[in-house]
Amino acid sequence: MQKVGFNGSIPEDMENHLPEYMGADYLKVDTDRFASFNPERILIMVDEDNKADYEKLKESEAWSNIEAVRNDRVHDVNRERWAKYRGLIASELILEDLTNIEE
Repeated sequence: MQKVGFNGSIPEDMENHLPEYMGADYLKVDTDRFASFNPERILIMVDEDNKADYEKLKESEAWSNIEAVRNDRVHDVNRERWAKYRGLIASELILEDLTNIEE
């Protein structure tokens, strides 16, 4: 990700304080904890299964204080492509998505 201009999802200094993150499929955190990461950019996978949760998240005060949200750098990405596809073609499609994100 860094080669195409994106930093890791969680800063290394925070990973040490999140032992449940290491080796897990996904990191589950509450809204306030997520906001404390204060990411510059968010790539989010939303589908019908979690759309209501995402809408609720967007209504929270913590969400509105995140740098990525304030600077309009929240990007919805295709959940099927990003989480379920595999192989070279999937990698190329994901890279295409990344290169199409505008500053």
